[in-house]
Amino acid sequence: MKITVLTESELRKCVTLDQESLAAVAEGFSYLSKGKATVPPVMRILVPERRGEVDVKSAYIRGPESFAIKIASGFSKNLDLGLQKSSGMMILISSQTGFPKAVLFDNGYLTQVRTGAAGALAADFLARKNIETVGVIGSGTQARYQMRALKLVREFVRLLVYGIVSKEVECYAEEMSTSLDVEVVIAGKAETVVRESDAVVTTTPSREP
Repeated sequence: MKITVLTESELRKCVTLDQESLAAVAEGFSYLSKGKATVPPVMRILVPERRGEVDVKSAYIRGPESFAIKIASGFSKNLDLGLQKSSGMMILISSQTGFPKAVLFDNGYLTQVRTGAAGALAADFLARKNIETVGVIGSGTQARYQMRALKLVREFVRLLVYGIVSKEVECYAEEMSTSLDVEVVIAGKAETVVRESDAVVTTTPSREP
C-alpha cells in the first residue's frame, strides 16, 4: 500500500487562497446544508501542565472518494523552548476501503486557508456589495488570511485594525498595506473599529480588553 506524503512547503505550492479554494469550501457548506455530511464531535485532549491542547476533527461526505482526519495542537509553553505554538497534520482516508491514502504535514496551513475562505464566504453573503472600510480585531496569522480572502470578494480600500500588542499591529499594518494595496489605519480601541467599519472580522479568542 503506497501512501503519499506531502510537506507544508509542497502543499503551499499546490493549494493557495484563491477563488478555487473559496469554491471548495462553499461546496463543503452546501453538502452540510443538504444533510449529506456527517460531522462527528471534536475529540479534545487537554495537557494542562504544558498549557497544551490536541484536537482531532473530521467529517465525511457521501460521494467523494476520500475524506480527511485532522490532528491539530496548540502548546503555549512551546514558546519557552523556542518552538512555534501550534502544529498540525491531516490523514486522507479512502471512502471505499478505509485505508490511508496520504499524510499531509500542513502544519496548520490548510486550516488557515480554509478558515480564511469560510470568512470570505460569510462576508460575501452578509456584507453589502459596496463596502469601503473593513475592520479587523486581531493582528495574527488568521487576521492576514481573513483580509486576503475578503479581498477576493469585496474591493475595499481602507482597513482598520486593532490589537493589544503594538509591535505586532504595526508589522501587520505595514504588511497588509503593501500586499492588499489599501490604506491601513491602526485603531486605538476595538470600539473604533466597529463604529467606523462597513464590515468587521474578529480573529482573536480573547474576551478582553
